Amino acid sequence: MAAYAAFISLKSTIHHFLKYYDICLTLPSLKMLQLLYNQVESFEQFLNTSDSSSRKRMDDRFHQIAMAMDQFEDILLIYKLEPSERAQSGGEIDGFLDLDHVKQAFDAITASMQELQAEHAVVSPRDSSGKLVGLFDQYNQLKERIFLCRFVISIVGMAGNGKTTLAEEILCDFDIVEMFESRAWVAVGSTYDRRDVLLLILAQVDPDACAMIGAEEGDREISKYLERSLEGKRFLIVFDDVWDVDFWYNLEYLLPNNGDGSKVVLTTRSRELGDGAEAVFDMRLLSEEESWDLLRHKVFGEEDCPSELVKAGKKIAEYCDGLPLTIVAVSGLLSEADRTLKFWNEVAARKRHWLFLAAYDGMLEVLYPSYWSLSLQLRRCFLYMGVFPQDYKIPRSKIINLWIAEEGLLDPITDQYGQQFLFGMIGLEEFNLLRNTPEQVLDLENYAVEYLEDLASKTLVMVHQKSTTRAVIRRSWAQGIKTCGLHSSWWHLCHREATKRNVFYILTSLEDGVGEDIKGQTTLSIHQNVLFGIKDVYESMVENCASSARSLLCFGPYHQYQVPVCFELRSLQHLDALNIRFYKFPLAATELVELRYLALTCNGKVPPSISKLQKLKFLIIHQHFNIKFRGVSSYLPMEIWDMKDLRYMRIMGSDLPSGDSVLPNLSKLLHVSSHSCTKSVFEGLPNLRKLGIQIELTPFGAEPPTYFDHISLLDGLESLKCVVVNPDFTPKLIPQPSLPNFPSHLEKLTLTGLGCSWEEMSKIASLQKLAVLKLRSNAFRGPKWDFKEHRFVKLEYLLIEDCDLEKLEIGDESFDDLQYMCMKHCYKLKEIRVESELAISNIEIVDCNTLAEKQIKKAMLRCNRLIHNFSVHSSWMKS
Repeated sequence: MAAYAAFISLKSTIHHFLKYYDICLTLPSLKMLQLLYNQVESFEQFLNTSDSSSRKRMDDRFHQIAMAMDQFEDILLIYKLEPSERAQSGGEIDGFLDLDHVKQAFDAITASMQELQAEHAVVSPRDSSGKLVGLFDQYNQLKERIFLCRFVISIVGMAGNGKTTLAEEILCDFDIVEMFESRAWVAVGSTYDRRDVLLLILAQVDPDACAMIGAEEGDREISKYLERSLEGKRFLIVFDDVWDVDFWYNLEYLLPNNGDGSKVVLTTRSRELGDGAEAVFDMRLLSEEESWDLLRHKVFGEEDCPSELVKAGKKIAEYCDGLPLTIVAVSGLLSEADRTLKFWNEVAARKRHWLFLAAYDGMLEVLYPSYWSLSLQLRRCFLYMGVFPQDYKIPRSKIINLWIAEEGLLDPITDQYGQQFLFGMIGLEEFNLLRNTPEQVLDLENYAVEYLEDLASKTLVMVHQKSTTRAVIRRSWAQGIKTCGLHSSWWHLCHREATKRNVFYILTSLEDGVGEDIKGQTTLSIHQNVLFGIKDVYESMVENCASSARSLLCFGPYHQYQVPVCFELRSLQHLDALNIRFYKFPLAATELVELRYLALTCNGKVPPSISKLQKLKFLIIHQHFNIKFRGVSSYLPMEIWDMKDLRYMRIMGSDLPSGDSVLPNLSKLLHVSSHSCTKSVFEGLPNLRKLGIQIELTPFGAEPPTYFDHISLLDGLESLKCVVVNPDFTPKLIPQPSLPNFPSHLEKLTLTGLGCSWEEMSKIASLQKLAVLKLRSNAFRGPKWDFKEHRFVKLEYLLIEDCDLEKLEIGDESFDDLQYMCMKHCYKLKEIRVESELAISNIEIVDCNTLAEKQIKKAMLRCNRLIHNFSVHSSWMKS
């Protein structure tokens, strides 16, 4: 329908001007634009909810309003021109003088709509059909995207989240039917025949032509029939449930694309396939309210839900985690079960109720194809994620470190199908030597990152929090996963498969700890840490798993009181007890000589006997509530230098003592104190890539800081984070630090609370590989930073947070590749001057002076450039 397309186009144009040109408009013009935008939204809603008879009665009116909107868009386009060009086009300097005429047309159509709405009860056909409940915002957004995209759009989402249902509803939508003369639906699946796909399309757009196709005619001939049948017609083809990443590549050249507004829609579970389309539409999960609406609709239909069941019903719907497939499965079982308050309360009381488990079992047929499509290695990594509790938000670093520590789970010497191809050639000893070299350690992490992002791109792993920083460096669709997890349905599948294959064993109750199933288990995942305090469970672990257990992972709720962790599992290779507090370092842990991974929360010193753990690769020590007495240093023992296999150390505020040895494999050293920044320490870390320093300023200190004096010795360092934990910028304290010549390979630099002078920025600008720069909590101080004096060759991400800047000047050659700039809590910032056409696509301003926002917009307009994503967040403004 032409009118609907006109609405969408105008809505997009007005939104664009409100976002980027508001500072250049007069207040009356701004108010007029906002009023028109609101009316367009109202008209669009009416279009989406009115029936066909109402629309036909409005055809003449819609034609009138479409003409008025075209005129209005012409005015906006004239206004975007430079003044000289605007004069040549005959436009006024204030392009909004003629808006009264457009508003009159809107007022007339509004009155007509109100009359029709009074005559006809407006009910969405999607509600009455029961096919689509909730996701109406996505329904409308998808319609807009289809009208606005060039040719191909993909709908991406996890299994069972309503992609097919949404696409079916869109295909039958009134506006879609009016706009596209020919429509076709093809269910593709994991296996397909290209000839059959073409025939299915032809059978729907031209049955007579399809009947003429002979068995000997191939793809090219059928393609010609399609081209003739669709000539002069605008078509929409939906390819549902596409699995093959090359599907569209293999089909695109066989379908006509004459630029006449025809569209192709793909639905897929794979983001990798979606990225091949011109536009990607991400399906979200249902909200709690939408989940309850769907569950209530499925259980009770047109009847009202008894009031006494509403509270329990909403809790049950919440437990479905927004996945329509789960809600439908659960509601089906609820419909067949006893509809009493007692039973519904039982189901609502716990997420592991048998009804949920039965629902998950019923969904396996839909979920398993995604699981079996994974390579062998990806399958193993995916199953391992099930060791975490249901709904657990997994930090990216944690899952990657555990994957790396698990011998054989990741191997750098593998091909893409997970087959070791050198092991048989060079033998076990040589293979192990090779996989422990620093270069292979880096490969292990790269493999782990790629596997995690691959699982997320296939929508098996949910991304809870994203890191824009990693997106800049890696160009990842997931924008650099920060925290992730499994949907409950996938967690159930992992648990089921892991139990079947003895991959891991979960302990959540007394029964789990003393039952027969615990015998001979290799990986024990404790989801209730208090089980260690139960004598029967403790003894059962020792009796049944003393020789078999390789991993003991304690992921239950954090306990501030110590429980007797089972250190008698002598074959342990991985021990994660961060969620349990030890009053001091447990000496029994140093007897577990097979350990590769050790994570503890404890106060006190690490004993020299830790050097017994010669196979240890990951050492993570947290302090309980970060308790540390002033002036009391927490040193690691000198024996730490004897642990040559160490790859990763995170030791909260502890000091690494100076030694005369080398840790050849250590690539990451995090949260170490500034007292560790000595020449002998840095000389002993030849392959360090990532360093995190905690700096604690001493009161009344008169000497300048020395923690950067030897940083240049780390010539392979790629990431550096320096945090002053107690910054104080009073004049009587230490002078402003002078920055060193940083290692030349540095790609990421984070500075917090240093209080440096902006003149020191020249030493950072000289870093030829620096891509990410984060400046937090007055890392630099002073009212003015003149970028014109510095040139950042490779910088792509810049964060400035909590500083006293008042003026920022960016010169013609300040940045070559800046993609993302974020300003946070810069309350004094009043002026931003830009003298170049920045190739920047994202600017984010959070809780800054409102003048900064206007300055950025003006700068971009002067450069005749629009920012792809400009966002402003102000906590003092209404949401």
